[in-house]
Amino acid sequence: MGRHRALLIGASGYEVSGVSSLPFIPNDLARLGTVLKERGFDEVQVLAAREGGKQVSANYVNARVIGFLKRARQGDTLLIFLSGHGVHSRGRDYLVPEDIDEDTHPFESGCVAIDWRQHLDETLAGHVVFLIDACREGIEQGSMGMAGVQQWSRQKISAALRRKVAYVYACSPGQLALFVRAQESPIQAVEGIEPGESFSLFSRSVSDAISAQPATGMLALDEFKETVQGRMTELHRVYAKRGTPQTLRVVTDISSESFYFLPSLKAGPTAAPPSSSAPSGALSDVAGIDAGRHAVRRRRQILATLTLAAVLAGVGWGVFSHFTGAGSPTGKSLLEGAKSNFSGNVDLSKEGKVDWVQWGYLPKDRDVTAEFSGGPAETACQHLNVYCVTRKADSFEIGDFRSLGTEPPTRLYAGRQPVSFSWTGGSAPHQSASGVRSVVYQGGPGAGFRILVPTTATTRTFRLYVSYRQGGIRFSASLRGDSSHSYTDTADTESGELNTIYFRVYKLTCRTPEPSLLEVNIKLERNHGGGNVTLMAATLQ
Repeated sequence: MGRHRALLIGASGYEVSGVSSLPFIPNDLARLGTVLKERGFDEVQVLAAREGGKQVSANYVNARVIGFLKRARQGDTLLIFLSGHGVHSRGRDYLVPEDIDEDTHPFESGCVAIDWRQHLDETLAGHVVFLIDACREGIEQGSMGMAGVQQWSRQKISAALRRKVAYVYACSPGQLALFVRAQESPIQAVEGIEPGESFSLFSRSVSDAISAQPATGMLALDEFKETVQGRMTELHRVYAKRGTPQTLRVVTDISSESFYFLPSLKAGPTAAPPSSSAPSGALSDVAGIDAGRHAVRRRRQILATLTLAAVLAGVGWGVFSHFTGAGSPTGKSLLEGAKSNFSGNVDLSKEGKVDWVQWGYLPKDRDVTAEFSGGPAETACQHLNVYCVTRKADSFEIGDFRSLGTEPPTRLYAGRQPVSFSWTGGSAPHQSASGVRSVVYQGGPGAGFRILVPTTATTRTFRLYVSYRQGGIRFSASLRGDSSHSYTDTADTESGELNTIYFRVYKLTCRTPEPSLLEVNIKLERNHGGGNVTLMAATLQ
């Protein structure tokens, strides 16, 4: 049966001008290595700070990764963690080795290409997960003729390999993977972190997410992403990092909801995953029905607690209820949905007391005279963030969307649409704006979006502003792990006028006895020619 094996490689002791050292990496990898061993991995190799003062060179990294892939047995699950500085050039990502020379030209020729496709084709491993913490601050990439982090993680991945390989990047294109320096102090105490520690937000969040996972649970890739994202967001806030939190990016064709890359301590490393017929987030019943139910509750609590910690830390329920404008906590789950058409301007900051988000806005839209202006979202937004997201400052409750279709989302400014959005108190650089008519949409096969929103024992109201044209949509909402509470709506433009755009707001009122997640999906189920579904904005109060 397949084993679980991990290879952790860190480049930290840089000496070349323009590339800062990263002294926290050896400790990051040692901590993660310990966590993986405790979690039941059959083998964990930690390679950082080589003996005898030897540097982590390009040849050393390549040899270790290739050998690791070659030694895999049939059905093994491999985890390869790469940490250090990284650059992007000509469509490929590179890890900068410690022995890089400043006179190397082109610079990337002395780096490690994160591309072992031949060896990945040949390995007997069933799945390989790369965790890449290298789109790093502290490197003068402009002086090296690099595209830097603006294009980081955009490299083309072999379509065949995407069926068994997952790439998890510490941040999205245009972002930096941040770290905490020893002299930085949090604005409040952080559980498990001592004063004076230095660490990568991503590496530490990965360790914390795996440590928090119940022993009977085999963490799925989608839950891993959500849990790590929540912890990174918390650390970003308590260490007062600038801008919006870095956003994980996962590149794979593996079904992230059914791919489990952690072994179960109770059933052993080769235990079968939970039944596909079980509710989302459910666990295998290897420890018995009672233990399984407890693990389900524990998993939901851990996931939502890490996501909510930035808001809840140090805040009593009474204060939080006053902050949200909601009533006192109650012990019963609730999910009620309603829909309505809307027009005119929506003041997001007035409506979204807890959080709000708007997709697609760029200041240059104010000068556009054409009816429509836009293009691929990742290209248009790369200097800002992956989808031109503007959020309420100092808040990160509403999760980033996940596109469901095969075509990349498009950013669009629609100058004549009858709806618009305004706000104040937004995150930099878009602290305020008015009359915004920018959106992100997706067309093509399977078009749609998924959004996750934390739920608590206090009643909350989530509103999602969308539009659709030339097709039939299906909107659904449910509480994670609770199939008895759901809301569904369908609509179709078939009986309407050709090319008419329909604007709709969905209002969801929800609560859960324990911290959990509200999952919202909107999909284009029928396409009548040129159909699409559009995300505009969302609020939480």
